[in-house]
Amino acid sequence: MSEYKIGEYDITEIQAVMLEILTEIDRICVKHNIKYILDGGTMIGAVRHNGFIPWDDDLDIAMLREDYEKLMEVCKSELSDRFLWHSAELEAKHPLNFTKLRKKGTVYKERRFASLGLEQGIFIDIFPIDNVNRKTMKFQLALLSFIHIVKFTKMKLYKKKKRIFLLPFCLIPKKTLDRWAKKLMVMGNKKKSDEVYKFCHPGKMKPVYPRSLYEDVIRHPFCGKEFYIPRDYDLFLKERYGDYMQLPPEEKRIMAHGVVECRL
Repeated sequence: MSEYKIGEYDITEIQAVMLEILTEIDRICVKHNIKYILDGGTMIGAVRHNGFIPWDDDLDIAMLREDYEKLMEVCKSELSDRFLWHSAELEAKHPLNFTKLRKKGTVYKERRFASLGLEQGIFIDIFPIDNVNRKTMKFQLALLSFIHIVKFTKMKLYKKKKRIFLLPFCLIPKKTLDRWAKKLMVMGNKKKSDEVYKFCHPGKMKPVYPRSLYEDVIRHPFCGKEFYIPRDYDLFLKERYGDYMQLPPEEKRIMAHGVVECRL
């Protein structure tokens, strides 16, 4: 048992479902030669704990855009019907620029998305990673951030007070906003670059990484199984987190997703 709970459930029970989803994605990726990496705190968990960070309430993976698009295509026939794929392309109410793969028959309702009327099961996040053109990067990020604010305001998800100047932009159909966001994210993808970035996740600035970190991958233990991380995982984690092997102080060991309803 763990000291961390979400509703009536021990967090390890929820993490076990996330592991089940990841195992299915890994099966498909290995079969179709699709490269991915455990991302963010999930990678820290793999390296530091050989599993989840004990208080981590989500699971992230990332892959280059070409692998992401290939995965979406093969999942049409390969993905078990126990799971549900939520992306802007497939679900009109999905507000994000990346995918959430959910376990059907579960409930994992995040406070910020509780009003959307989506089937919000336990999920893992799947992030597409795109090429970087240093000349256009600031322009891409600025417009993506603005589209994100408009979309969240339109969908009544933005916590700040509605700004009057946004109202005309909120008349733009969500499908159009999603299409514009996709075009901005993939602007640099016509020409292969040595650097890549997570344009799909607006917010706090993240490192620009060498493409090789997503291409040169190794299997690493995670919860008694093995999944992919970069061979040079130390570079990846130090760039983003600094001394990632140091546990944070106890007051910062918190669950981040504000889950208001959970059922397994």
